[in-house]
Amino acid sequence: MGIVPLQYAPGQNAEKLGLTGEEFFETLGLPDALARDFAAGLHIQVRARRPDGRVIEFATVLRIDTPQEVLYYQHGGILPFVLRQLMSPS
Repeated sequence: MGIVPLQYAPGQNAEKLGLTGEEFFETLGLPDALARDFAAGLHIQVRARRPDGRVIEFATVLRIDTPQEVLYYQHGGILPFVLRQLMSPS
């Protein structure tokens, strides 16, 4: 669906987790976490499904750091947010 800015937890990286870039990634609980408890530095679980079907889950830090960035995310990005603002009656 799009790009979500995530940061590996301290001490982790793609190599240590065995990620190759061929995985499909799913963020667990992201929309609910932003709607309910927004705070900079939220921890989000990621599920990575490898081409052979194996699954790995790991913790990340969500880098949506401001309430304004939450709005961008909820609107599908900065461009859709700005376009909606321009099209709304003043």
